[in-house]
Amino acid sequence: MQIPRVSQWTALGALVCLVAIGSLVSAQIPGFGTCPDYSPILRFNRTRFLGTWYEIERYFTVTEVATKCVSVTYEQRADGKIYVRNAYTNRFNGVERIISGVMDKGGKAKDGRYQIEYSSFPYNYNASVMVLDTDYDSFAVLYSCSSFGPVGHAAWLMARERLPAGPVLQRAYGVLDKYKISRTFFIRTVQEDCVTRPPPEPAIDPTEPSTDAARSEDELNQLRNDIFAAAPPPPIAPLDPVLEDGERSDTILESIRLRTMVDSCLLLLVTIGVLAAIAPATAQVPGFGQCPKVPVVEGFDTFAYLGRWYEQEKYPFFFELGGRCITADYTLNPDGTIGVLNRQKNSLTGNENTISGSARIVDSAKLAVKFPSAPFNVEAPYWVIGTDYKSYAVVYACSDLRGLISAKVAWILTRKRHPDIETMKKAYAVLDSAKISRAYLTRTDQKNCEEVKKVGKGVFKSTTIRG
Repeated sequence: MQIPRVSQWTALGALVCLVAIGSLVSAQIPGFGTCPDYSPILRFNRTRFLGTWYEIERYFTVTEVATKCVSVTYEQRADGKIYVRNAYTNRFNGVERIISGVMDKGGKAKDGRYQIEYSSFPYNYNASVMVLDTDYDSFAVLYSCSSFGPVGHAAWLMARERLPAGPVLQRAYGVLDKYKISRTFFIRTVQEDCVTRPPPEPAIDPTEPSTDAARSEDELNQLRNDIFAAAPPPPIAPLDPVLEDGERSDTILESIRLRTMVDSCLLLLVTIGVLAAIAPATAQVPGFGQCPKVPVVEGFDTFAYLGRWYEQEKYPFFFELGGRCITADYTLNPDGTIGVLNRQKNSLTGNENTISGSARIVDSAKLAVKFPSAPFNVEAPYWVIGTDYKSYAVVYACSDLRGLISAKVAWILTRKRHPDIETMKKAYAVLDSAKISRAYLTRTDQKNCEEVKKVGKGVFKSTTIRG
């Protein structure tokens, strides 16, 4: 009978598929097998562990790409809980990003194992961490492993000083060698020149006490259901007339289970591939579940929105990597669509790049943008969720595939290259009102840029604006 052989190959394909997904989604070093049976430090003193730790070396993680001056601060507040504040500085523009969470004891109360619930990601995320060893005063070695699907490993070397002495590092390396943790994948974290540039107004920290009413349990349950929305069931396989009734029933059930697993696995891979492929036109901040319902501007005035806008802040965006002096010009086309011209300067080469496209109105302030010269000529959502037309605009876009995985992006645009703080506050208020996280906003460099003006048909004039 050939069915078991097919099932074995299908299961093997599913395993490979899961490993691929894990390497993309978990942002850890993937592998096969189970998580190693490491034992965290005994008689762990959480009080002595409080304070600030600086990241010295780490396994590669997607969330720390192009960052420096990484630190973690553990603070016990009046409610008795320990709050965790991860700080990352962008290596290109010097802007500091904060990821906040709350520590919860995991495992035994007196060992060095704990969980952190991060609430300032675009989606809530729980991380399990164990302290393998620490002297509390100079070094700490942290480890994390996830055995959901493929095995994902992560490890960190932390120190109380940004630039610890050699003996401190040797003690930390000794811990890694003791647990046979490979140092091959370790990356050194830059801790020099750690002068950060904060945004005009600090982003709201979800772990800070708030006067807003807490969400009800029903709302939280509904949110969880929305995030982990299930995909439609796969079609039932046709019956095989050669098999007997008992064998047919068992085979059908096995086929459905395997096909469901493989289809879901392939769907996730396709989703990740599609989101990565259309990243230049959509978004770079991934999440699980459906796109949230975000209100847009009512009675959107297309003509008042036309003209030049300067990009001030945005979610990480593949098509703008290394870009500065970014502008967007909107004009009215003869066919009623909106002409789009995006311009930026490469911060490394100094070369200027432009890309042109068009936008059509889908419904009021909901537009669809398309760039024919992009590698993938697809329409992407472009929703104006807040603007006064004269000083600021907040744009949001989100794409998802069958409610499983979504990708989000947000921009803050202004009419002036260097807006005042009040203008930025208005834009931040729009994001906060729509419950769009500001944790991933990065500032666009608009200093020492050339002001490009159209002086004739196809003729442009550049003037350098200092400051």
